[in-house]
Amino acid sequence: MTNTNIARLFKMTSQGIGKWKKEKRPIVIFVEKYFTDENIDEFLETGKIQKFEYFNTIQRSIIEKNQKIYLRSFTEKFRYEGLASAYDIFIQFYFSFLVELKELFENKNQASFQLYDVLTSSVNNFLIKRYSKSLMSLSSDKKLQKETIENLNYENNRDLRNIQKNTMCFNIWGEDMFFYLEYLLKDNLQIFLDSDNEELIFHAVGFNVYYNLKDEYNDEIKDIIISNILEDKSKTNKKITMDDIYHHIKQQNNIS
Repeated sequence: MTNTNIARLFKMTSQGIGKWKKEKRPIVIFVEKYFTDENIDEFLETGKIQKFEYFNTIQRSIIEKNQKIYLRSFTEKFRYEGLASAYDIFIQFYFSFLVELKELFENKNQASFQLYDVLTSSVNNFLIKRYSKSLMSLSSDKKLQKETIENLNYENNRDLRNIQKNTMCFNIWGEDMFFYLEYLLKDNLQIFLDSDNEELIFHAVGFNVYYNLKDEYNDEIKDIIISNILEDKSKTNKKITMDDIYHHIKQQNNIS
């Protein structure tokens, strides 16, 4: 790419761009890495670069399609009338899954995974976490230990069945749902929080409570906070903000 073309873009002299190159200015490195002389010519002549417009159109199409599929999966393809009506264990699992998925995206490891592999792994991680927490409080009495472990095995299998009963909602998710979830989680489901859809608002509140309290082992505490936030909303009829969520989390921490 010529200094002259970059200079046209920034309304500078070629000598000025040459100086920036020697200084290794990030903006020049960025332009040279991702654009061509033809891109700059097209942008200066038309105010846009057609190939990027095309990519944006595809991205918007994927987002719009998956937003409808996501909502349908919890309203039309679900055993209950929305996630809030499901078993507590499934709600807790689902929010834990979203937290795990966000961390996966932040660590940029998603390229090596398939969505359903992550779902399966999340179920296992969720149950192991619950099982391990109970094992920590085992009695030193051998007989009681055996009884406790047998009970835990029963509970673990029961919880697994209850989660599996609800996973039919994921059957309509395609692999591009992965990219939609990444788009949502980058902004902590803010787009859901800003919506007027009660189902999506519940997802946004639940995820943000679980994400901000991911080191808290007691899911019941998180569920209480979610209920309090939604109860306040029903009383005031105001939109829930991130500040409201942080306020309720802080309030619960003070009580605890």
